[in-house]
Amino acid sequence: MILKIKMFGELSLKCGEKIIVDSGSRSNKVWLLLAYMFFYRKREITQNELIRLLWGNNEEIENPSNALKTMFHRARKLLDRFGNGIGSDIIVRQRGSNRFNNKIQCSVDCEEFEKLYNEGKASVTESEKLACYKSAIEVYGINGDFLPKQNNEFWVISLSSYYHNMYVQIVKEMIDILKKNKNPEKIVEICSNAIKIEPYEESLYYDYMEALIKVGKSKRAAKIYNNMSCMFFEEFGIFPSEDIRALYREATSTINMCEMNISEVIEQIKESDKVNGAYFCDYDFFKILYRSQARALERNGDVINVCLLSVVGINDSELTRRSLNTCMANLDELIHVSLRRGDVVSKCSVSQYIIMLPHANYEDSCLVMERINKKFKRKFPHSPANLQYSIQPMKPVC
Repeated sequence: MILKIKMFGELSLKCGEKIIVDSGSRSNKVWLLLAYMFFYRKREITQNELIRLLWGNNEEIENPSNALKTMFHRARKLLDRFGNGIGSDIIVRQRGSNRFNNKIQCSVDCEEFEKLYNEGKASVTESEKLACYKSAIEVYGINGDFLPKQNNEFWVISLSSYYHNMYVQIVKEMIDILKKNKNPEKIVEICSNAIKIEPYEESLYYDYMEALIKVGKSKRAAKIYNNMSCMFFEEFGIFPSEDIRALYREATSTINMCEMNISEVIEQIKESDKVNGAYFCDYDFFKILYRSQARALERNGDVINVCLLSVVGINDSELTRRSLNTCMANLDELIHVSLRRGDVVSKCSVSQYIIMLPHANYEDSCLVMERINKKFKRKFPHSPANLQYSIQPMKPVC
């Protein structure tokens, strides 16, 4: 009998043609017990260790020893799905404690992954290293890190980070070799999976976009950038680095390589006629518009005011991230209906909007901000947030 244990992504056991999968139901403690027993199967595990694992210091468990016996009974019953009595073959009673039967041949994906990683590190040639690393990332898969359903358990957290960092290191080393060998197609394949597992590593997006541009998929590279940019801003309130923004500009500059007449160009860039409210754009584009308008001010003598609208906690209290996100979403909707079509708005931090008000003097700009403030208080009277604003006139570039 060979027992195949899968711990990356969905925890599952396979014996012959039969597979048992952690369904995340009422049996979650049973699966936690099995995962721990299988991972640490090569050492003695005491009864007290398992009691702490399953119940911690919960004093409501009157008889933890009996509770543990019940849990082992349920675990063996679960394993009996492979065949009557197999549960007692896999988990044996020895010297007064339960342990994994090491006479049973088994394979564990996380052990195989680490073995392939070490073989790749020790490889002499790049082809051998790539072969080991390729097999390793196939073992890791794309469905999740180490035991994701148990990722709040103290022993899982460190191991999940350990294997996750190992995976990222493998991917980066593979990309370096593939760059040297000029193989962007393979980089595209690797990065498309890697960003699902590590969605916050900017260097992976850079390598992904660079490879996409090289294989003639600039439109896809631009889409990857837009998705990444939105995610980074929503999660951390930061913008991509200048290096990756430069790569984005390169991608967008090559999307339309064929010649077009002016009518076709206008058709592409024009906005729908049926639009209301302010024009919302990302912060990078807002900066471009600001600089363009500042250059024109000296010539046309126009008046433009710039307003910074901030969401703050009442009495300077700190808003939770959930409350802040809700307030910003509510404010987004309110700004849309409160400003003119010619006004320009951008989210410039996780708690602030920057607003450009053309043809509005300082007094008019204050009235606009006060109107938004009053509407916000009237529409969301129980909001934990207040709005604050400051206004400055745009200075012409001389």
